[in-house]
Amino acid sequence: MPGFQSFRLWAACAAVFGLLPLSAVHAAPASLNLCTDASVVEAARHNGKAINTSRILRDVGRNIGVKIVVEEIPWRRCMNEVAAGRRDGLFSISYSRQRAQMGAFPMLHGFPDPSRRMLSLHYHVYRLKGSQVDWNGRGFSRLAGPVGAPAGYSVVAELRRQGREVDDGAPGAEANFVKLLHGRVAAVVLQSHVADPVLRENRLLADRIERVGPPFATKAYYLMLGKSFVRDNPLLADRLWAAIAESRKANSLD
Repeated sequence: MPGFQSFRLWAACAAVFGLLPLSAVHAAPASLNLCTDASVVEAARHNGKAINTSRILRDVGRNIGVKIVVEEIPWRRCMNEVAAGRRDGLFSISYSRQRAQMGAFPMLHGFPDPSRRMLSLHYHVYRLKGSQVDWNGRGFSRLAGPVGAPAGYSVVAELRRQGREVDDGAPGAEANFVKLLHGRVAAVVLQSHVADPVLRENRLLADRIERVGPPFATKAYYLMLGKSFVRDNPLLADRLWAAIAESRKANSLD
C-alpha cells in the first residue's frame, strides 16, 4: 500500500520535528523506569546551589509527556539491570566504551555528544592533612600505597591505566574517607560535589582530611538508555536527550 507507506515516512519525519505526537508513529511507553545511585541524586552544585538531577529528569518527562519513575539502588546493580533490559535507563553516567556495550548514549559522529549531556562534574584527590601525597593535574607524587575510589565508577579504570593500585571496595565518599583515616589507602579520588558536603557536615573528617591540587578529571554525564528501549523507541530517546540539553541550559549547568 504505497499510500500508507508514504504516510508512515511523513509521520516519522513529522514526529522528529515535533509536528506529530510520538504515538502517531510508535506507541511510546507511558512511563520510563530509571535507576540511579543515591549519591547521584543531588549531583551538582552550581554557584552554591544544589541541583537535584532526579527532579530535573522528572521535569523533562513532564515536558515531553512521559512519566519518569526513579529508584535509587546501588550503582553496579543499576548498571547491570539496564544492561539486562530490566530498566529503561540510568543517570548520571560518564561515557566509556565498556559502558556503551551495556546501554545507549547520545552520539554524534561516533562519539558521545557533549551538547546533550546532563551536566559536567569534577573528580578531586583527597589526602590526610600533613600527608606528602600530591597531585599536579598530570600525575601523583610521593604516593606510597593504594588509592581509594568508589566501586563501579569510571575513575577506577583511569587510575589503573596510570599503573596505580586501587581499592574500590567501598561504595561512597564517607566510606572511602574512613579508609583514608585508618591508613588503608594513601589518598582517595572522589566526585567533589559528593565529597565536599561530607567534609562540611562531618567535623571529625574535616579536621583530618583535605582536598589537594587541580581536578583529577572532569567528565560529562549523561542519561544512558537501555539498548532495547532505544531500539523500540528511537524517536522518544532522541526527544529525551534533546530535552535534557534544554533543561541543562535552563538550569545554568553549562
